[in-house]
Amino acid sequence: MKSIIIILGLLNLAAIGTVLYYFRYKFRIIYQQLGRLERVCERSAWDACNLVTTLSPKCPLPAPGGWAVSADLLVEIVNTIQRKKPHFVVELGTGLSTAVIALTLQKMAIGKLCSIEHDAKFASASRELLESLGLSNIVELRLAPLTLTKQFGEEQYWYDLSVLEDLIRIDLLLVDGPPALTPTIRYPALPFFWDRMQIGGQIILDDAKREGEGLILNRWQKEFSISEMICLDHDKGTVIITKKAI
Repeated sequence: MKSIIIILGLLNLAAIGTVLYYFRYKFRIIYQQLGRLERVCERSAWDACNLVTTLSPKCPLPAPGGWAVSADLLVEIVNTIQRKKPHFVVELGTGLSTAVIALTLQKMAIGKLCSIEHDAKFASASRELLESLGLSNIVELRLAPLTLTKQFGEEQYWYDLSVLEDLIRIDLLLVDGPPALTPTIRYPALPFFWDRMQIGGQIILDDAKREGEGLILNRWQKEFSISEMICLDHDKGTVIITKKAI
């Protein structure tokens, strides 16, 4: 009888030990995630403050993050424009990034932006934001509905190609659209725009931490002569590709 009691006691101790180990493991993960979240929030606040100070917008800007581009990528975009001094910028997907790019170009007195949007409501909201900031003369905002195309291999949705055909000699391309209706919906961006990019031009891909964007990058690397690609550990992940002379 005593041996049974001892065995049961040991089993209870083992069970308690297992539970304690499990909770310790979970708490450690939560602690690490909270620490990362704290660092991200601090960096986002710092980046947002720097953006407002640098760009001095005439009215408040929408909040970064969520559906909008994150603050860390916005800072990278501003730095890239200041460093590269692009004459022609194209952006896929409109919103806060449209205003930030236009403000930077205005402040530097260089370049133009063509912003592509598939959704009429988003396009209208972006136009209102640009007007309130006095940036309408810097940005050409085009509505390009999503249509089915087989031009890039298998049939898939992408922007109406007829709206984009005249876009050439691009110095900077921001790929932040279309939204992820399918995992690889942004794949056509490079096949369509690669030959339209200037030598030395850069392609910035947002949301690079998503699985779909990972698949897209793998295809791009296999299909194009990409000799320079930088991965930035941003909140959503950012990849910058530079087109080099062959």
